Amino acid sequence: MEMILRATLAGLLAAPVMGAGEIDFDEYQTKAAYLYNFAKFVSWPPNAFADPGEPLTVCILGQDPLGTALLRMAQGKMVDGRPLAVRVLPNPRQVGKCQMLFIAASEKKRLWMLLDQLAGTSILTVGEIDEFTAVGGMVNLKRNGARVRIQVALDAVEHARLSISSRLLSLAEIVRK
Repeated sequence: MEMILRATLAGLLAAPVMGAGEIDFDEYQTKAAYLYNFAKFVSWPPNAFADPGEPLTVCILGQDPLGTALLRMAQGKMVDGRPLAVRVLPNPRQVGKCQMLFIAASEKKRLWMLLDQLAGTSILTVGEIDEFTAVGGMVNLKRNGARVRIQVALDAVEHARLSISSRLLSLAEIVRK
């Protein structure tokens, strides 16, 4: 199992993305795969779910082609005995039923407000904005040339009472305040 995880995540780290001016389909396929793997390697506290049968819900906020790729990838999948659900949110007031929230770059102007709204919750916040972890986001999918890198703010993750697998953390850049 560990070898499969390492191979999958190492492949994602090495996956090329399209160049500037082209459609970034591969970049968003890669980001969708990261979100799916985050669902498998993050542990939420029991109170993050209303009941044992509730799905693990990944929500997407903002204008982003990631939603379609993630919807296809998650279809029919289970994580820790829970169905994996994907919701594209029209506005930030609907994040209450999410365990993971992907905040697209289009939400940069509202980032402070969004993260402030989520303070004290156990929602894993994932973004693609340069200063995402510096302003309180937990996981940033940072484009670095032809790759997508993982950046994790451990302080924010621990404050939300979440736990990320050490195997996943070994592949990430760790950010601490």
